[in-house]
Amino acid sequence: MKSILLIIFLTTTLLSNINDGVLLKQAVFFGRFERFINWPQEQNKRSPFVIGIIGDCPFKDKLISIYSNKTFANRPIEIKHINTLEEIQNCHILYIAPLENFTLEEILSTAKEKGVFLMSYHEGWGERGVHLNYYLSRSNRLKFELNPYTSKRDKIKIDLKLLRLSKVVGRP
Repeated sequence: MKSILLIIFLTTTLLSNINDGVLLKQAVFFGRFERFINWPQEQNKRSPFVIGIIGDCPFKDKLISIYSNKTFANRPIEIKHINTLEEIQNCHILYIAPLENFTLEEILSTAKEKGVFLMSYHEGWGERGVHLNYYLSRSNRLKFELNPYTSKRDKIKIDLKLLRLSKVVGRP
């Protein structure tokens, strides 16, 4: 627990003075959260660990530069831009950026029970069904909320340590 807090604190402190700090923090935190998420059993554990991005993501290039040539659970990490709803089911994590072509409801319906961990940075989307939603606190610090009810429905297990650090939202 202390190590998680230390990692988050150091990351937040070191990046707080960067001009586009919020965007960079979101990109860096991707690599922190996946360690505390357990996905449903997969058939092909040799395939890449896919982080999908749907919509216009302002930190896509930062994600690629941070996570190219990295692995998760001995699997190469692949960053993919998602263009169709069908591609969502091939992701482990899907970041929902500002949308032009799809609605949140279409994405939630497509990802439901497929084991795709949904992340966003939109007010109220944690309550609406996104598993992890970033938000800025009153002191302009990047925080996150978790919806453990949709995670449970989607057979995604969130480590209790991560839940304790978050604002819990949603309803059973």
